[in-house]
Amino acid sequence: CECWQEGERVHIEVPAQWPALIRTNVARLLDMQEVNVIVHQMPYSALYDEYLIQPVILSAIAALAAVKAGLPVVLTDRAFSVSPRIEINRTTKCSTEGKPVSEECRMTAWLGAYAVDDAEFIRQSLTGLLPNYPVKSFRAEVSVKRSRSFPSLFFSGAGYSDALFSTERHATMIADSFETPPAKWKEYVASAKRPFTDYMPSADLRQLAALTAEIEQESDFNRKWASYATQTDEYDLFSFTRGIGLASGCSISGFSTSHNKEYSAQAKITLTEKHNITLLTSFPPSDEFSSLVTKTIRSEIDMGRDSDVIILDNDGTMTDSGADVLERAEGHFPIQLAAACGRLNLQKDEAPVSIVFDCDEKLVPCEFEQRGMAGIIIETKLDNLSFDPVVLEAWVCASSCQEIPDLYLNSMIRRQLISTLRDCGAKFSSDPQRPFRINIVRKDWPQGGLTSLASAVRGLTKAAFLSAMKLCLSGLDQRLPLDAQSVEKAYRQTGGRQ
Repeated sequence: CECWQEGERVHIEVPAQWPALIRTNVARLLDMQEVNVIVHQMPYSALYDEYLIQPVILSAIAALAAVKAGLPVVLTDRAFSVSPRIEINRTTKCSTEGKPVSEECRMTAWLGAYAVDDAEFIRQSLTGLLPNYPVKSFRAEVSVKRSRSFPSLFFSGAGYSDALFSTERHATMIADSFETPPAKWKEYVASAKRPFTDYMPSADLRQLAALTAEIEQESDFNRKWASYATQTDEYDLFSFTRGIGLASGCSISGFSTSHNKEYSAQAKITLTEKHNITLLTSFPPSDEFSSLVTKTIRSEIDMGRDSDVIILDNDGTMTDSGADVLERAEGHFPIQLAAACGRLNLQKDEAPVSIVFDCDEKLVPCEFEQRGMAGIIIETKLDNLSFDPVVLEAWVCASSCQEIPDLYLNSMIRRQLISTLRDCGAKFSSDPQRPFRINIVRKDWPQGGLTSLASAVRGLTKAAFLSAMKLCLSGLDQRLPLDAQSVEKAYRQTGGRQ
């Protein structure tokens, strides 16, 4: 973070996911107008939202030092983020036929030393806790507590992925209790829709079952599950320890409707005299974002061949498009941009004309809209020498809109899946006979609108991985991440295998 003063203005050069948050806090600290605080956004890559809170703290210190000393100030620190500690307990009552009748869930999260947006975390978590199977009675409670750590509200999400992980892992446990393969159990209970709630619209559970069916045959899931399920402590038939897990669910992106009504984030689109289109946002530029924005504008506005789409340099802009978190730039913003382009089309004869529009939807009847679906199968083995959990292969079936290019979708899925598995403590197979690989099948999103699958991929990867490892070794704790010490302890407690 570098800070210097020029007359009445203070300049801050820093990688930041939310430049306006820096500008507001520095202006308040120095008792000056926000227009005199210029934030120059540096490029960054923030898989775990490392550049959301930390740059605000560094910028405030550097700005105060620069003003007091009258000299440029440079502060450096290691970028980091903290994963929240989360505990989830679920209890489900089922009929003798194996269908859930009622379910209760309690989730507790420790989110660091001070609050950032606890209410949003609760809304996202409650959405992820909704069962992906029909149940007549459901009750959930989410509580937030403070802890002696760096704020951890945002860690590649805000509660939804971890809640979805719990939901799908619990579904596998219900199927196991009835000695039924998870895929077959999901097909058995998927004859009805999940009802509309205040947090998510109704979901056709048959679509989720169809996604997993696409990769069941390719992965030979049911045969492997039946084979690996015999590796119990009572019936140790094989000299190897392997497992396979399955998870499927819906994805969301961006903030909730309640949050969007309280906090306004905006962007500006302009039709120039030469009939070019310019767009000004505070979102950091990237090839994926530029491509998606350009495609959205050209599909909504009748532009000539000589007209261009220009994404303006946001260096020092006063426009506040909100935080670059929760896949807002890719999964939310283009939808609002398309609506703004429709309004601009009606005034194109009045060029030049500008429209300032909201970056988030505020009129959705429930807190979140579905932004796609995904099904994931992961096959693992337990290394009998190092006790490391090893991932052999992964299969992903994703339901995505046609506006998302295959290259971008596949890259996002691979990045999220691999990073999540590493966070879970997994190693990847380096066996020349069977090296680790990811198989991706894409399906069209039937409901229309833009899709964003990152949040679902993270949660479903955790659920499928832990289910596979529990099939490897039933004595494992229901906790992530796994490590060699905890695996070896469970191995020894169950007698091990000769």
